[in-house]
Amino acid sequence: MERPDFMISAALPIDGPIRSIRYQNEYELIFVERGEIELSVGEKSYTAGPNRLILLTNLEQQHLKLRNARDCFRYCFFFHAPAVDSHIRNPELLSLLKNHSDLFRHCLDVTPIREKVLSTLHQMMEIDPAAPYANDMVTALLTGLLVELCWLHPELGTHSLSDSCQSRIFAIQQYLDTHYNEPIKISDLCRKHYISDHYLSHQFKRLTGYSPKQYLTLLRLKYAGMMLRDTALPVNEIALHCGFSDINNFCKLFKREYHMTPSQFRNS
Repeated sequence: MERPDFMISAALPIDGPIRSIRYQNEYELIFVERGEIELSVGEKSYTAGPNRLILLTNLEQQHLKLRNARDCFRYCFFFHAPAVDSHIRNPELLSLLKNHSDLFRHCLDVTPIREKVLSTLHQMMEIDPAAPYANDMVTALLTGLLVELCWLHPELGTHSLSDSCQSRIFAIQQYLDTHYNEPIKISDLCRKHYISDHYLSHQFKRLTGYSPKQYLTLLRLKYAGMMLRDTALPVNEIALHCGFSDINNFCKLFKREYHMTPSQFRNS
């Protein structure tokens, strides 16, 4: 399913509603220039007014409601997650897009750097995907924006984790990202990285907001949703391809995450 791709899947200045079910493997960035958005991510709720920047991982489901569609103007960027992961190598910066702990605030006030944010977004919108070094330019601009966010909101960083712990957690997360469709035993990964099951579960959730098992399940469901949308393969084949050995369990987990069965999801 994955291929080396342009980092930006879509970049839209928009004043109407956008999709609320996120089935692609994308990080999302929304900048509210005018008006207000009511946003819920899991159990967290926000009111995002002007100069608010919203960051969403590829696994988070959000519900977005405009206070007044006519008066709301925002920029919506969707970044192809595997491409971003391969270009932004700094774990601290990548975590702003990839890993949101339970304490993470998705809606950030960026008023002091408003003009820098707008300039960066406009420059990214103007990049020709076919141009030489297009991804390098996106990497430079996106990295600069993430650095500005870290300077403005230092509490967003993962400073509470040691470098050794963070590198091991990222190595395990990267393995799950690329081997999600294979049989995986978390205990085997613990032995490989010389850490206990309890330690991994605690630190992984501290960084990402999920246990390793939850993360792997959500990742598999994400790819299953993509295959339901993009292929005509039977549901049971998709389940097996995405790492689920039990079709009934797959359907149960899928409905819990997307509030519809795989067949309903495909038809919608």
